[in-house]
Amino acid sequence: PDALDEMLTLLADLLFMYAEGRRSTSKPARRRGSESWPDVARRLVREASINGYEQEREAVEEALATPDSGELRRVGHTGIGSTGLLTDWWVVIIAAESAVPAPFEFADRLSPELAPQLAFRTFVVFETGRRILPLGALKLGTSQFWPANEEELVTIATGLGTEVLESVHLQTWGEFVTELVRASRAAALLRLRAEVGLIGNEEAFEAQYRSACKAAAVCHPVLHDEATRLLGRVAREPSSEQQTLAEEYFRSVTHAETSDDLDVLNELPIAALYTDLAGS
Repeated sequence: PDALDEMLTLLADLLFMYAEGRRSTSKPARRRGSESWPDVARRLVREASINGYEQEREAVEEALATPDSGELRRVGHTGIGSTGLLTDWWVVIIAAESAVPAPFEFADRLSPELAPQLAFRTFVVFETGRRILPLGALKLGTSQFWPANEEELVTIATGLGTEVLESVHLQTWGEFVTELVRASRAAALLRLRAEVGLIGNEEAFEAQYRSACKAAAVCHPVLHDEATRLLGRVAREPSSEQQTLAEEYFRSVTHAETSDDLDVLNELPIAALYTDLAGS
């Protein structure tokens, strides 16, 4: 029942509040006027939350150092599975047209006491025309920034009363990259089977390669040259001794390694996005 959920949530918030030492006084809680004990609990949690968020705002603003580092906004967020009382997100909004570099170093200036509780609740996003760009958004972790995912961007945009910019060319480029990596993975499997004397599934590779070619055909003309070059590389991979694109991609995830072609895959989405911006 909803009433039981509410009481369990209130109890959890009270436990977080006391565990985190967020009560401003050590005196026993007392009822005021016609308050019930649940009303007292709600008041205590509300006061502790207000004070906690104000403390966090001051810490982030101080870490940002200058007003032109970006606009700081708080976005409501229900922290299902949260390990703390405060669950709302902090969002640093930077104008995409701004000449001021993104203030990523502000994370190093956060106090050691507050940095852990701000981790995974603090974001840097870019906007243009009051719309959030679907690229470049980052989430502060415990020691570094991580890319914000699509669901997080939608939550932020909703909380800010705006939307995430829809980019047709970015979407088509992303679909091409997905099909390209799948074709490269099929090429790697084909080559590995050949190396141990087994028969590979050439038809599966060729079918996946055709899908990648089809996806490349609908990419914006600005991206065609690089798409064609990458397709040529994957076409040669079944008989090549070099690492496949799929293997490089896997190494980038597991060992943070990069390559020239992976850099291209990371940079071209920006070109795809700006073709949409230029036309809007």
